[in-house]
Amino acid sequence: MLKATAISTLIFLAAPAMAQQIVAPALFSSSEAGSTGNIWRAGINRVQCVWDSSHFTSSGVEAPVYLHTLEFRLAGGLASNLTTYPSVELYVDYSTNDYTSLSTTFANNRTRALPRTPEFAGDADVIPASGGTPNSWVISVPLTTPFLYNPELGQDLLVELVILAAPSPLIGNTMSAAFNAAAHGANSIRSVGSTTAATGSLSAFCPVVRFGYNDAQSSGRNNKYGAGCYQREQSFYELFPGSTNDLTGTTLAATQNANGGFDVGAAPISTFDAPTGTGLALGDDEVSAAIALPFTFDYPGGSTNSLVVDSNGRIFLNGTTASNVTATPSGLLSMPVHTICASWQDLLPDGLTNTANVFAESNLAGTEFYVTWNGVPCFGATNPSTFQVAFIDDGTNDRIELRYQTMFNDSTSNGGNMMTGFSLGGAAIDPGASNLSAGGIQTFADSGSLTLNATGRPILGTSTTYTLNNIRTNASVSAMYITFFGVSPTPLTAYGLFQSTGCDLHIHLPSAVPLGPLMLNHPSDSQSLAWPLDPSFVGAQLYLQGLAIAPGENGDGVITSNGMRSTIGSF
Repeated sequence: MLKATAISTLIFLAAPAMAQQIVAPALFSSSEAGSTGNIWRAGINRVQCVWDSSHFTSSGVEAPVYLHTLEFRLAGGLASNLTTYPSVELYVDYSTNDYTSLSTTFANNRTRALPRTPEFAGDADVIPASGGTPNSWVISVPLTTPFLYNPELGQDLLVELVILAAPSPLIGNTMSAAFNAAAHGANSIRSVGSTTAATGSLSAFCPVVRFGYNDAQSSGRNNKYGAGCYQREQSFYELFPGSTNDLTGTTLAATQNANGGFDVGAAPISTFDAPTGTGLALGDDEVSAAIALPFTFDYPGGSTNSLVVDSNGRIFLNGTTASNVTATPSGLLSMPVHTICASWQDLLPDGLTNTANVFAESNLAGTEFYVTWNGVPCFGATNPSTFQVAFIDDGTNDRIELRYQTMFNDSTSNGGNMMTGFSLGGAAIDPGASNLSAGGIQTFADSGSLTLNATGRPILGTSTTYTLNNIRTNASVSAMYITFFGVSPTPLTAYGLFQSTGCDLHIHLPSAVPLGPLMLNHPSDSQSLAWPLDPSFVGAQLYLQGLAIAPGENGDGVITSNGMRSTIGSF
């Protein structure tokens, strides 16, 4: 075993933690949410907000952290009212109840009873906003006493905001907020107009909050950094922010390729088959029954003889699910069914059969099938959009055309965001947004990059298991290496592997030693490392990376994983 006394000149002691930030709900970190005027209002109130612990763990915060600042975001497109709240208290705590089952009695959700010293007590100012979508963080509250939060416990985070005195001037602000507890992982209890009520009303309008935090010193933690190679994605999408898109007069053609994905091209619209039959009579936020196709439609990852239409611009290929207006990448990639988004947003068909509605019909030959939104406006708007999805039977090479005569995304909900794309859902790999109107998009069957993960934080007297995932089935051998030195991504080409473009080293390989024996299993294999009880190891940082021989992945047959930094801690 390595001895601390022999390597003390090599270990990296943990430096003072740099300030970091995380947004909850995480899906609204860079996109607009709903809004509420009942948080920072023109008057007194009490609100308990609870966010699921997964907002932290899904963003890579899996070890104890000190929360030191809370920031609140103004609703999109608004100008802030420059007010001062002269007497505000913030209590930060673990919630005794999951966000899905909050009690309407405030005391039943607190871990620590009141009265007690709040984490903040004082005044809070509202600063100017950019007016963008999403908007600026206009209220910042620095905690007098930072709160130690450990999301790995799975216990949700509770923040209790008490506004004890009305703002000056007497005017409130409409804040960005979640609005669907189940979908957004957040919930709240509020007593509008009272700070002494023992009970409140349940409300899904939990504010979007940005938490400033520092890693807890002397805590063990694993941090992934860099990226492995090669990740390939089957999904594709473009997310258009409110009131902006460039699809009018465009056709997007998606043709199957030999890689298990689509080739997506763009061209000026040349064909549009106007509906001639009876509409589906879909109303607001409605899903159709299954609609039979005149042929079996094959697509990457599946085939279908029927489809289901969501009034909000989506088509489900292998089942059905609820209508939804919140267009987000995570929402598309986690769908329980295979989905085409022609224009996923908050649309408002009129519920009739032959006017501003959705139509589904085939051509006379039965070789094409069209789903058409004909003159359908967005919720809260009047501009009519007309667009069509054409399913084209072409033997073993069926294809899709998304045809846009006129396209608007100006709904008054979800910031007017709109998404166009395709995914099999489930746990699909995120390809990142594309510029679909530029064309030239090529997708592949989902294949994750070589990935190094860690289970068990590196705490004295415990062990950590390091697992290499997505080892290729044709790989003959893989291995993990460990060192005291991490490096900025260094291409393998710098080491003479000139055909390994896109693969990087994230550790200093000359100083690295193997962690355990060579590994022969796939698609994953693991090695464990037991940590000593010697306190001199606290703060030491170790860097790990996996490599695999993978014939055919590149000319050299070598791929690499992301890096992993393990900081040894005492708790």
